[in-house]
Amino acid sequence: MELLSKNKLIILLVIIILILTGCNDSLVIDDFVIESEFYNKAGYFIGNTKVEFTIKLVQEVLIEGFNQGLDYKWSSNGGEILSQKQNKIIYLTPQIPGDYYISVIITDRKDQEINYKFPFAVRGSYPEKVTLKEVENRSIESGNLIRWSSYMKDDFYVYKILRSNNLYIDNNLEVIAEIGDPKLTSYIDYEIEGNQYYTYQIMVINKLGYFSLSNEKMIETWSKGIKEIAIEDNLIDIVKDPKRTRCYISNKGQKQLLVLDSKREKIIKRIQLDIIPKKLILSKDNNFIFTFSPDSKQLIQIDLITWKIHKYNFDEKIIDVAIGNKYAYLNVKGEYNLLKLDIKEKKIDDRFKLSNKGRLLSVERVIFIRDKYLLIDEVFGDVLIYSLDDLSQPISNLGILSIKKLILSSLEEKDLLYIITEYPDYVKVVGIDKDFNLNFIENLTTDSYPRDFAFDNQNNLLFVVGDDKSIYTFSIKDNTLVDRVSLKNYIYQIDLDIDNKKIYLLTSSSKLTKNNIVIINYE
Repeated sequence: MELLSKNKLIILLVIIILILTGCNDSLVIDDFVIESEFYNKAGYFIGNTKVEFTIKLVQEVLIEGFNQGLDYKWSSNGGEILSQKQNKIIYLTPQIPGDYYISVIITDRKDQEINYKFPFAVRGSYPEKVTLKEVENRSIESGNLIRWSSYMKDDFYVYKILRSNNLYIDNNLEVIAEIGDPKLTSYIDYEIEGNQYYTYQIMVINKLGYFSLSNEKMIETWSKGIKEIAIEDNLIDIVKDPKRTRCYISNKGQKQLLVLDSKREKIIKRIQLDIIPKKLILSKDNNFIFTFSPDSKQLIQIDLITWKIHKYNFDEKIIDVAIGNKYAYLNVKGEYNLLKLDIKEKKIDDRFKLSNKGRLLSVERVIFIRDKYLLIDEVFGDVLIYSLDDLSQPISNLGILSIKKLILSSLEEKDLLYIITEYPDYVKVVGIDKDFNLNFIENLTTDSYPRDFAFDNQNNLLFVVGDDKSIYTFSIKDNTLVDRVSLKNYIYQIDLDIDNKKIYLLTSSSKLTKNNIVIINYE
């Protein structure tokens, strides 16, 4: 600071000597004043900000009115000179960051001139990025819902929502909305099509005109006629109530029975259970629903009119349950591996040892068939038929190895079994006579392993869901594939509302423990 003062003092003395000796032709700059506290601290300017510059000559300090005869020509290689008054200008810095300069040429009456160039740097004042949290599509009609974090600083100007019809933000992006309120952090994009990929990004622009870009998120839309109901939990089974406008869903994650109003398409009730519900089974009169857990010794019966819960406790773990008109048959571990439960009286009526040729059976599935018989699927063994009149020995061996799911239907006075077995890519169709003799008819081929199926007996349709995210629709009149719909999510369970022609699915985008309900209209 002392050195600077000494230098200015020396220059001033030289100028005084020149003036006193008559040699006052030379113009000498005394100071270039920058009216910016930020620049004087930081050493650079923020883009798109106003700054006042003043240039002073030594002669102006010594000679009053000296600058009256001077001409000032200001210029710059960027930004804008907003106003000029002789040796002062108000200048708007460039918006684009970079290196710039301001130049001034001063000319006196004798056409003598002096040049001064002031170099400086501009940096952008970029807003902080917001986070694009979520993009979800539940149906075409509901649009794509976009949510992002809020911008917290007070220099906010506008949000711009960018969209590309692609897997990423490409050169064909469009601005689909502008939002001027920083507190509004969601938007629904209704201008969408089915089976289309969209990618979104949020731009924040501040008052200085600088912008930042959020992360990108991609969404694949559902097809027209499909609706997703978000649950995002571990759903195990779904059953449509044929008597009421309801579906029942077992929620393993929350140990709940969910009740879906199929007309309003929303969850209307959550019934808390003490067990992890596995399989859901409706009673024949559709007034009760039963559920159990493979790790529990408890069977739960829920009254669908009063919602009262009755719990049956057993000494052994339950493997499977078959529900009839009056009785339920429970396969349990232990020597007496089949229990007969009186549903109305809510008590055990009898106990049996399911055996075959003196060998106690290890059972995987118990299924009612023709209301008089039980189909017993052994673990790694045979599929046997027992008469309810005599459960001591099987009356038939179907000669089928392992059943995952079975549907018995009647078509033109013929009984048909539709079977999902361990085979990878088809549903087996066999005819079955009154003595349970089988006659192979057809394999309904799918391109992937069938997970589940449902039967529409009014329209003679069989819907099969595969692990390739597809629904295969077969006509059971001629066993031909009539339709195939590919979804964006994996499918685990299916049931039908036949009267309203709706398919109910449990699906997941990736993880089995994060399931949602999907509803599809079919013709």
